[in-house]
Amino acid sequence: MTFTARNGSRIFCREVTFSVDDIVYAGTIENLSKDGALILTQKPPYPIKNKEIFISISCADKEDVRKARVAWSDDRAFGAKFV
Repeated sequence: MTFTARNGSRIFCREVTFSVDDIVYAGTIENLSKDGALILTQKPPYPIKNKEIFISISCADKEDVRKARVAWSDDRAFGAKFV
């Protein structure tokens, strides 16, 4: 995700947190579109397919929180579709 800083420069943000059932995890955005995201995690939560989650991206004094549904997951990543 990119943000425009106050000085006009663009900042790319990859670090995110996401919450599943009120437990917060850390991850990295590998791919992002207007419809969803691919999130890499070092310690993925229990199987989360079809769960609703909240993805929080903080960068350059801005924060974006998006609600999403997990489309698929494996032992190191998951795909989320924004709702």
